[in-house]
Amino acid sequence: SLITAVAAKNYSNLKTFTVSFNKGKSSVDESDHAKLISNYFSTQHTEIQGEILNLGMLTEILDSMDEPVIDSSFIPTWLLAKTVKKYTTVVLGGDGADELFGGYGHYRRYMSLEKYKNPIVRNLGSVMKNLNYLEL
Repeated sequence: SLITAVAAKNYSNLKTFTVSFNKGKSSVDESDHAKLISNYFSTQHTEIQGEILNLGMLTEILDSMDEPVIDSSFIPTWLLAKTVKKYTTVVLGGDGADELFGGYGHYRRYMSLEKYKNPIVRNLGSVMKNLNYLEL
């Protein structure tokens, strides 16, 4: 949503894409939310049905991967990439946005523990940077 908001502010004729699994019946199906965002920002939206996956596609997906992946989102990501390729060659994706913007509840819990950290550990990053061990 955040990426779409920023992109829509800067570009016209924006295209958005999402993958739907068991529309409206699955906790992982975000297609209704994606459509809501698409409508709000007046994007050209395409919804891809995830149920079209078959064994042949799974073999193709696994053949195109260069390392083992634990996250099952590689399946909708592959379907998305395959479809989006028909429309454009450059894509802004939201994968990792929850991690980057603290979208999961456990990040708020970690931040609440920040005040209890040892001052040496809390300042370790800046100490290492000053010693040129890290590029931050």
